[in-house]
Amino acid sequence: MKIFTTNYQNSFMEIAEDCPAEKGEIPPVKKAGKTIACIQYDMLHNNPYKYTSDEILFQCYTIKQEIQKNDLAKSREQFFSKGQACFRASPLTKLYGWGIHYDNDGKMALYGCETKEYKTLVKDKKIKLLKAVRSKNNMPETEELKTPKNLMEKFNNNKSAADVFAKMRPSCQRRYIIRANEIKNTHNESSKMDTVIREIIRYGKNHDLL
Repeated sequence: MKIFTTNYQNSFMEIAEDCPAEKGEIPPVKKAGKTIACIQYDMLHNNPYKYTSDEILFQCYTIKQEIQKNDLAKSREQFFSKGQACFRASPLTKLYGWGIHYDNDGKMALYGCETKEYKTLVKDKKIKLLKAVRSKNNMPETEELKTPKNLMEKFNNNKSAADVFAKMRPSCQRRYIIRANEIKNTHNESSKMDTVIREIIRYGKNHDLL
């Protein structure tokens, strides 16, 4: 049986071009429990250069599928018998502003896109440079452009943000719609949405939309 891998060595993964975060952000915990993004963040943030991509992705799978310890070996073989999406499709690199460095052994560490380390790694010619995939490539166009209720409520109280959003290209609007959907029904939702509104205003100022 052929076994696939998601591991990289001596590489750095940049955030997606349409990532809405301007710094590394902690993924919100939803009422239903920890999301895949939360699990990945906890493992990487608390244990830099301890895990490979395969180890983290399989751990996420076992948690979500509630796989028992006795079934781990068989489940792992079955899991990697098919190609799995690597961290280029992770919410950490697509939505939450985290770059990922892989050392020579494939062990990973997170670096916020605002950090000096991130900027240094992006320019390092000795390592392979990777880039996370754009969010718009992974969701139907109609689904992406449905503005969620929590974002609409904030727009009702902030006309400037609403005006900026209306002038954005659909791909830019998509960023904030994804963020709002991720934040929906999480702890301190209103406060987190206020941060999104501030980011939209800042985007408007930076792109002459105000």
